[in-house]
Amino acid sequence: MFTHRTFYLLMIVAILVVTACSPQAAGVPTAAQSESISLRLAVSDGDDSDYQGAESGLLQGSTLTGRPAATNNVTFFPKYQVLFANGPAFKKLSSEQRTVLQEAATAAQKKALAEHPGDVAAGTAWCADGGTIVLASNEQVAAFQKAAQPVFNKQQQDSFNAESISAIRELKAKTKASPGAQACAPTVAIPTQASAENQTWSQGLPPNGIWQVELTTDDFIKMGTLKSTADDMAGVYTLKFKDGKSQIDIQRAGLTSSCLLNVTVVGDAVRLQNVGSSTCDGNAYDDVQWRLDTDGLHFHLVSTQAVELKTLYESKPWQKVESWSDGLPPNGKWTVDLSADDLVRMGDLKSVAQDWAGQYTLTLKDGKSLGEYHAANGFYGKCQANYEVVGDIVRFTYYTNADECPNEVDDMQWRLDDDGLHLHLVAIKNSQFIENKAYLEAKPWQKVADK
Repeated sequence: MFTHRTFYLLMIVAILVVTACSPQAAGVPTAAQSESISLRLAVSDGDDSDYQGAESGLLQGSTLTGRPAATNNVTFFPKYQVLFANGPAFKKLSSEQRTVLQEAATAAQKKALAEHPGDVAAGTAWCADGGTIVLASNEQVAAFQKAAQPVFNKQQQDSFNAESISAIRELKAKTKASPGAQACAPTVAIPTQASAENQTWSQGLPPNGIWQVELTTDDFIKMGTLKSTADDMAGVYTLKFKDGKSQIDIQRAGLTSSCLLNVTVVGDAVRLQNVGSSTCDGNAYDDVQWRLDTDGLHFHLVSTQAVELKTLYESKPWQKVESWSDGLPPNGKWTVDLSADDLVRMGDLKSVAQDWAGQYTLTLKDGKSLGEYHAANGFYGKCQANYEVVGDIVRFTYYTNADECPNEVDDMQWRLDDDGLHLHLVAIKNSQFIENKAYLEAKPWQKVADK
């Protein structure tokens, strides 16, 4: 553990060394960036009023969240990695054993020094990964030194400290400064997000259902994530909501995990709180706002500005994943009224949609079905079929050539929701796929009779 004396001396080492790397005009931070130079690696979340920082290095910077901006010519203290042996234990070793241990330590030291990249190489790799490096100006370095002068004055009152400071200055004067990393900024333009305050967000809990988003490496990079982090984060994310309970499933390269969540309204946001398990921190939560639009479920993360999480929630609208029921669909008489616009929206050509618009009725009874069609122009058609479960679908096999669907076979899935009977056409034989899919899936079917 560092004593106060040791800490202050380390601070002095940093202040004496800070001018060894000359600031470059091209790397002078902007007014907004200048706040971040107080730490070796400052993490900017994109909001100029809320800078956060962490002491780290260019080689470890990818472990930080957000869009880290490193400062190369202001360092609070040097970091030493020391190999040491326990004194009493070392004395118990024979001369030969001590020699072996000493040689091993020396070899490890030489290997570490030879393989450790310098600031130039580390900075080049950092910039290539999408990171930012800013350099303090001469004025900012001078201000830093001036602010630290009282520390010098106090420490030099002690003779040991005064001698140490003098020795450090002498060593600095005799040591040629190695080149430092150059200033850089990401080449990827970070998109400007619409202000959440100017958007309308819904009240209450998010809608029940299974919602999914697939995010690529580029999706994360475009939002400002480091390339190395983006590679790890890319994957498929699934949220399942059901009456105040939720589950998030994560499928990424080399990682598949799930966490259970409690979902509650907290103020004007919804809190997704981990239940807690061996892999899910029970203290972790995300506060989000939500809105359901025609293009999907939109989220806005309000509890943190971490770029990785904001990308997960905000970069794309989440799409509803349809879940389908097992067994045969429920008996009854089901109907749906479809306009030409309904069918065009589902992919029909306008000319075709005019012919297919009308009222459709489907009567289901224990494996027997009757489909009827009443067109707007007065045309009437019907189709009869046997239906059965085949794997995860229900197969309708039409059995009379006298009807409108000779030799047709439809493979379908179904689900009964509060708004009606939902049908999904998986495959079809001996008939048009697009047109049949359009009328079957355009709207939920409504029950008009039990048989």
